[in-house]
Amino acid sequence: MTWDELPFWLSEDWLNVQERLHGLDDKVGDKVSFCPGYNNLFRAFDETPLDQVRVAIVGQDPYSNPVNATGLAFSIPKSVSYIPPSLKTILREYSDDLHLPIPAHGDLSSWARSGVLLWNALPTCACFNSMSHDWPEWRRLTDEVIERLCRRGAVFVLVGAIARRHAETINYYELVNPRANVCITVSHPAADRYRGRRSRLTPFVGSRIFSKVNHALSQLGHETIDWRLE
Repeated sequence: MTWDELPFWLSEDWLNVQERLHGLDDKVGDKVSFCPGYNNLFRAFDETPLDQVRVAIVGQDPYSNPVNATGLAFSIPKSVSYIPPSLKTILREYSDDLHLPIPAHGDLSSWARSGVLLWNALPTCACFNSMSHDWPEWRRLTDEVIERLCRRGAVFVLVGAIARRHAETINYYELVNPRANVCITVSHPAADRYRGRRSRLTPFVGSRIFSKVNHALSQLGHETIDWRLE
């Protein structure tokens, strides 16, 4: 089974999405209208084939600045010097948890090549307009992605409330195939910046998420992830 074999690609949902994205292009002419753009739209699948996924980190939607959006959740190009606030929080937790220096860049593609699917629950958004593509079609695609991984067994990290909407799919497969998957939920790293905001999710800061993932992989009998960013 590969990502190309997902039923979504033969569905009306995919046709609807393509019509919407093409419609956005028609409105703005030659300018970039949505993130991450056609070339990187499904880069997460290209970097991490289905049969290599051990961990799925599911975020919200792409960075709305096209300079930052790469098609990999939370990752930015190595050439971009400005680190978005949410990624700064991730890199600080990476350093605190693993006792490694904070990287000088925000390129997380080495994680993707190591078996970590960096997927956004909503794969696109309009430029400079986060959450503008909260479409039911994208929700169904993400459910299919999670369902396929649940059948194989994986560690899931649902980051934020939007990603957590898909926890039910993982919970269902826990009944069908007990102890094949682990689901970890944490708040979105951007939410941790706002004092006083209440959430039922574990704060990202202090979550030791990287150590927890490797512990869960060991419990499932999988090889752990080398998180080092150089």
